[in-house]
Amino acid sequence: MGVIQSHGHSPAPAVGSCGGGGKIVAKNNSVFRLAPPTTVGGVGLSQRYANVILFTERIVHASAAIGDDARKLLYEMLPERLKMKLGGKLRKMWLKLEENSEDEEENQEKWTMSERRGAAEEVMDWLAPLANDTLKWQAERNLEKQKFETKPTVLLLQTLHYSNLEKVEDALVDVLVGLSCIYWNQKQW
Repeated sequence: MGVIQSHGHSPAPAVGSCGGGGKIVAKNNSVFRLAPPTTVGGVGLSQRYANVILFTERIVHASAAIGDDARKLLYEMLPERLKMKLGGKLRKMWLKLEENSEDEEENQEKWTMSERRGAAEEVMDWLAPLANDTLKWQAERNLEKQKFETKPTVLLLQTLHYSNLEKVEDALVDVLVGLSCIYWNQKQW
């Protein structure tokens, strides 16, 4: 599945960096640098988002309950802009649920845990392969690895690099909101 590293509160990588020895390749690669600022790669967050997505996928597909440690680690991995979007969406959701708590029909909007997990899995089915390919693409461009393997297997177009930043973030926030609801429901049982 690829190596997941927690980036904590470290700053996002510079635009065009792909970690390790890949910086030289990225600077010399005009296709890599053509990503507009509306893309994940254009703001330099490809690797970080790939790690967040793959960690989220592990939580979504885990058969056990979501633990406090996994939840805390995932939150620490999120860039500030995702934390803000997630916090805003969670606040709106909880306010709406509080307003509608007396009306049982409106309360049916609270999906069951299996429905939320199913929706999260559906999103992860298309996000996770992009994240895997992103980490694989970056690993293939590592200068040390290039000495031994001459033929890359992943194209830049198969990665998160040119993905629309807003759409990726919105999809990821929806999954995280679903996981938050699952976590909250687990705590209530």
